[in-house]
Amino acid sequence: MTYRRIGIIGAGNTGLALAAHLVAKGFAPLMFTRRTQMVSMLGKGLKVKGALQGNIPIQATTDVRQLVTSCDLLIISTWANAHGEVLRQIASVTEKGSCRSILILNGNWGAYQAGSLVRPREIHFKIAESAGMPYVSRYALSKHDISLSISGIKDSITISQQRSPDFELDELLGQLFNDVRHEDSCFATSLSAPNPVIHAPLCLLNLARIQERDSFHILVDGFGPETESLIQGLDAERESLARCLHVSYLPILEQLNGFWNVHRPTLQDFFQSQTLYATLEGPRSLQHRFIQEDVPFGIVPLVDLGRAAGVSTPISTSLMELYRPYLQPYERIGFDAASLDAALSIRD
Repeated sequence: MTYRRIGIIGAGNTGLALAAHLVAKGFAPLMFTRRTQMVSMLGKGLKVKGALQGNIPIQATTDVRQLVTSCDLLIISTWANAHGEVLRQIASVTEKGSCRSILILNGNWGAYQAGSLVRPREIHFKIAESAGMPYVSRYALSKHDISLSISGIKDSITISQQRSPDFELDELLGQLFNDVRHEDSCFATSLSAPNPVIHAPLCLLNLARIQERDSFHILVDGFGPETESLIQGLDAERESLARCLHVSYLPILEQLNGFWNVHRPTLQDFFQSQTLYATLEGPRSLQHRFIQEDVPFGIVPLVDLGRAAGVSTPISTSLMELYRPYLQPYERIGFDAASLDAALSIRD
């Protein structure tokens, strides 16, 4: 059995790269976007260069009901800030007793939120999430067209699946990526999301540059042993939480090496040797996703989870407090002993 149709929610860098990748593999995805102008442009063709190339037409819609009712796999590729709203919209137009598969790219606790949402609604969702974004890409929107540059497609993707295994999802991902790795809990994938442990400390250390809108390469300019030590300390707190919850954890350096099938001894060496990372521009606004997504959905949950599980997280707590004045309002994940037990029981 294969999916009847694949729907993508989120027409940003990752969603567009995924759509182009699916079309290149022979699929015909349907993309949801709120922007009517983008629907028309995508139908004429997404101009793609880099790891994939060509003028790729993509069908899109502004009607979430059309997307949900016509697709049996929904892939969410929005900021984590929007996961709660998107999941509620999906649930609101899904009939009781029906079944859908949902994959949340760069989970950031999206699967945890989804599990809490659908349990009382009598909706059968197969929920999965990835530990990180599988594409390095950037799109540009003009008055007349959309272009997308895909700098890289990662060699591996790690996912967790809640409840029953989705073998069709495994088959699909196997066509897109060389190596599909599995975790048995969303705690493993969300705890090991690579972006927050890197972006949150580095943006804080470069806050003056960001506020002054300076141009800098965030992963190499000023990145030294002390910076690496801070990231490793944050990484160690996540590993302590994983150990307490009895889920596996792969340290950040091992993750990054695995993504690109390389073997660099330090983060500094890795970033300097990989062009995709060495040339990554730092944010020029406090509204950047490195801050507004990676802190509330990457750092703050570590503090909340630590409190619920009785694990000390001094570095995460300090980062959270230092960032507090700069964060926009967001929907907090929230953990307590009962919800932790319920979520962990799914994998048992």
